[in-house]
Amino acid sequence: MSDTGSTAPPPCRELTWSTTTRQLTGVCPLSLATIFRYRPQEPFTARIDFCLPQAPTVTWYLDRDMLMAGTQSPTGIGDVRIGPAPSPHHADLVLLHLGTPEENATVSIDREPLIHWLHTTYARVPAGSESEHLDWQPFHDALAG
Repeated sequence: MSDTGSTAPPPCRELTWSTTTRQLTGVCPLSLATIFRYRPQEPFTARIDFCLPQAPTVTWYLDRDMLMAGTQSPTGIGDVRIGPAPSPHHADLVLLHLGTPEENATVSIDREPLIHWLHTTYARVPAGSESEHLDWQPFHDALAG
């Protein structure tokens, strides 16, 4: 028998998008199986897993708002920069630059599917409401201990 009056929140499922990105740095472009992940329990963060052939998966954690802003105009500093491809012939791509000037990778991502996936994350956790989805209890317990 189910309790229809329950006010328990729905389970916080991870939102994923599997795609293929292209690493543009190096001798020749390399296609990478890539998984974008978003967990409402970590509402400010988007996780990107780059599945490298014959190597361990490389994971980067990016600010969700910065990722969205980078679909429209260049943003980011330091080790993470993202923005639309500068060439009008590649307006359907977003370029993600990861790493230092000495060791880095530039990855192209299809712009419209990325925007669609990000909109899905904002439907689950609207901008400005992220703090409501954080579990503050471990923080409070640590301070009290």
